[in-house]
Amino acid sequence: MIIVLQFFQTLLDDCYSDLSLVQYFTNSNQYAVTLISLNNPLCDVMPPGVQVNLTINSPLGSTVPMAVQTLDDFSYENTKTIRFLAVLPTGVTLTQVHISQLDIYTYGHIITIKMRDFLLQRSNLQLCYQRDSRAQVSRDSITVTVNPTGICANQMTLEAPGVDNFLTKIQFNLNGFLGDLDLAGFDYNVSQQTLTFNMNVQQLIVSTPFLYGELVFVSSQSGDSINFQQNIGKINLQTTVDFFTNATVGFWNNKFYLNFEYNKTLYPQYLSTIGYLTTVKLGILLNNTVHQFSLIYDQAITQGQTLEIRCDQQNLETISICSQLVRGQKFDDINVDVLSEDADGSLKSLYKITPQAISTCWTKAAGTVHNTRWLRLTLFQNGKCDFGDAVFLIKNNANEQLLLEAEFNSGLVRIEFSSTHPSFFAHDEYILTMELGWNSYQIVVDDVRRIRFDYTLIIACSFGAGFLALSCYISIIGIVISIQVIKNQKKRKQGRTQNH
Repeated sequence: MIIVLQFFQTLLDDCYSDLSLVQYFTNSNQYAVTLISLNNPLCDVMPPGVQVNLTINSPLGSTVPMAVQTLDDFSYENTKTIRFLAVLPTGVTLTQVHISQLDIYTYGHIITIKMRDFLLQRSNLQLCYQRDSRAQVSRDSITVTVNPTGICANQMTLEAPGVDNFLTKIQFNLNGFLGDLDLAGFDYNVSQQTLTFNMNVQQLIVSTPFLYGELVFVSSQSGDSINFQQNIGKINLQTTVDFFTNATVGFWNNKFYLNFEYNKTLYPQYLSTIGYLTTVKLGILLNNTVHQFSLIYDQAITQGQTLEIRCDQQNLETISICSQLVRGQKFDDINVDVLSEDADGSLKSLYKITPQAISTCWTKAAGTVHNTRWLRLTLFQNGKCDFGDAVFLIKNNANEQLLLEAEFNSGLVRIEFSSTHPSFFAHDEYILTMELGWNSYQIVVDDVRRIRFDYTLIIACSFGAGFLALSCYISIIGIVISIQVIKNQKKRKQGRTQNH
C-alpha cells in the first residue's frame, strides 16, 4: 500500500536525525522510538492524524512482523516518543537488529527515518528474584523470603516525584486467594527480603492438599501498567517451622508406606503441637484430579517409623481408586498433611510436606519362611525397570541383612535367602533392596507366612509306617504259612484214606 501511495506522496527529507533510536522492552513486549528532531519547518505540514509503521530488519526475518500504529495527536514539534504495543508473537525472542525503518505518513506526505541504533531493554521482570524463594504459611499470614537479582532496581522503586517507573502493588496468590503487601518500608536493594502478607487462610490450607503460590507485582512504567509473577519454589507449612526435613512414600502391597525425618532438636516443640486427634492425609494429583487418603494416628511420629495408609481401610468410594494408584505407581504431584486437632475440633497444628516417591520395580511382595532356615520371596514386577546383574539385600527389623547376587529379568519372580541363624527369619517384616547399575530399588515385605517341619512327628510317622509295613508283611507271611500248613494237612489225610 505504501508503494502505491508514494506515487502521490511528497517525501519530506531531513525531518529527524539518523541518531534517533529504537528500544525493545522485553518485560512489556513493546517498542519505543525516540525521535531526535532536526527542527525542519518544512516538516510541520504533517497533520495530527498519521499512520506509523516500524520495520525491523533482523536475522529472524519475517518472524518479526511490522509494527503498526495510528496516531491522532501527532505533532512534529512536540512528539518525542512513539510506542508500539504487543509487537512480537509468543515464542519470538529478539536479540539482534541490523537496521530499523520508521515511516510516518498520510495520503499527501511521508517521513522516512532509517535508524541503526537499537537498544534491547533486558531487565526482564520475570528475573527480578532468584528461584530459591520460600513461603511459610501460617493461619493468618504468609511470610515470603526472596533474594533479588538486582537487575530490576529501576522498576522496583516506590512512587515518588519525578520517578517514571515504580511499584503500585505487591500481592501473594495462594491457590487464587490474594493478599496485599503493605509497601511501606519495601526496599528491593536489600540482599534478602522478608515479605509478610496478612491473610486468613486456615480454611483453605486445611481443605486443600496442594498449595501453589506466586508473588504478583504490579508496576507502572512510563504510564503503562505491567504485571509480572514470581513463582515460589517451595511452600512450607509447618506449625513448628522446619521440623520435618524429609519424607518418603512407597507404593506397594495395596498400601502407601510413609517415613519421616525431622530435626531432633525441635522434637519437644513438635510434641507440644500434638492435639487430641491427629490425621495423616496423603494427597495424589493425577491428570488434574486430586485423590486423598487418610490414616487416624494418635501418637507422636518417631524417627524411622513407617506409617501405613491401607487401601482396604479407606471409604468405600475410594478403595478402588486407591488400589489402582498403588498398582499404577503414577502421579503428577504428591503431598502429605499431618493435621492435629484439639478435643473441641479446633486446629492445633498442621504440617504440609512433599514426600519423595521411593523407586521400585515391584507392586507387591510376599514371603514364606521355611523352618526358620530360609525365606522365599514372591515378587510381582511393575515392568518399569531395566534388566541386568543385580545385588539383592534383605534386611529385617533388627537391621540384620543378607546378600544375594542374581540376574534381574522378566522371569525372576522368586528369590530365596538362607541363613544358619534362625533369629534372622523370626521377624514379620523385611525390606528388600536391589542394586542395579547405579540405581537402587526397594519394596517392603510384610506378608510373611511360616511353614514349620516337626521332625519328631516325621520320625514317628516314618517309624509307625515302617512298623505297619512290617506287621503287614509278617501277617501276610503268617497267612501264607497257615495256608500251606492247611494244604499239607489235607494231603496227609487224603493219603491215609487211600491206604485203607
